[in-house]
Amino acid sequence: MASLSQERNRGWRITWDDAQGRRVTLRLGPIDKKTAQAIKLHVEHLINAAYYGVPLAQGTAKWLETVGEKLRTKLARLGLAAFPTTLTLKEFLQDYVARRPDVSKGTRLNWNRAISKLVAFFGPQASLAAITPGRARDFAAWLRSPEARVNRYADATGGLAENTARRTIGVARQFFEDARRRGIVPSNPFVGIPGTVGPNTEREYFVTREEVAQLLEYIPDAEWRLLVALARFGGLRVPSEALALRWEDVNWEKRRITVRSPKTRRSGYGLRVIPLFPELAPYLEEAWANAPEGAEYVIGRYRLPEANLRTQLSRYILRAGLKPWPKLWVNLRQSRAIELARQYPAHVALAWCGHSAQVALRHYWRVTDDDFARAAGLVDDREKVGTKMGTFWAQKAAQN
Repeated sequence: MASLSQERNRGWRITWDDAQGRRVTLRLGPIDKKTAQAIKLHVEHLINAAYYGVPLAQGTAKWLETVGEKLRTKLARLGLAAFPTTLTLKEFLQDYVARRPDVSKGTRLNWNRAISKLVAFFGPQASLAAITPGRARDFAAWLRSPEARVNRYADATGGLAENTARRTIGVARQFFEDARRRGIVPSNPFVGIPGTVGPNTEREYFVTREEVAQLLEYIPDAEWRLLVALARFGGLRVPSEALALRWEDVNWEKRRITVRSPKTRRSGYGLRVIPLFPELAPYLEEAWANAPEGAEYVIGRYRLPEANLRTQLSRYILRAGLKPWPKLWVNLRQSRAIELARQYPAHVALAWCGHSAQVALRHYWRVTDDDFARAAGLVDDREKVGTKMGTFWAQKAAQN
């Protein structure tokens, strides 16, 4: 079943195939061959017990009780044993992140933010068993206090914004659910604490076409104008979808764009196709005319994780004489989602924006002033403003 082999550093390793047929390796380090063979025998008993429901041999059970913490942790990571009871919160969280190479950089960044909060409140040496449901609720309350304040995530009261606190609770619940399934803790202490992000109407804002036209006039950079246009007229998520856009994704002949979405990739919807909207075309054509030969990505700059696109966009908005809206990039995308839902059937608008009807109703689709104006029979010339703005930049792109 399992095989034993020696590595170049004179250490030993045990390899086998798990229940799904994937190759698994347990490295033992530089030990003598007799000890490695004995460990291999116990590992085979653990595999039979874990994968096939065979009762664990008495000798292996006693060996597992006396095995060192380092080897026991390795076995636990492979699902063959429970983690040592002395495992600290910080050690478990670091191990959890290390076991999940399948997630995106954005998800890993959100996890690290939640980990920093957990470690700051409970302490790096806190035992997982010491985190009770009562302490978990204390943590939830602490997130709303000024001590948990972090830059833009703070609300008017000094603590984290409600949705940020809920998102942190949801991530903590995910961590401890994994610990429960692995037998490290008997139950998940975060069960029952609200951790679902809800709509925040106070931070919703419809960015009108007049405001976008005024903003774009004060942006001197072609790639920055395209970033704003991709969000407001293409409905793309910024930065994830905008930075993932390649020139090969733009079909100039059919006037279509293939959007790669890291956020929805795990749920099986990593790609969607949108039209090359007339409002978006001038900015894309301008960027294409200025792109260096052999360029792969549509947005060639601002690709580093530390690039702060919110700060720069806020500066451009202020320079244009406008007041920054609450959620700079999300409000741009939300405004486009509302327009598409107004102009096209629901299934078309949902497909082009890349979200479900449930998400759209909860977070995107809202009644705007335009809806009241149209219902009252008032004339709305915003479409004319958009056409005029597109013509202006089309001429500028042609000149470049």
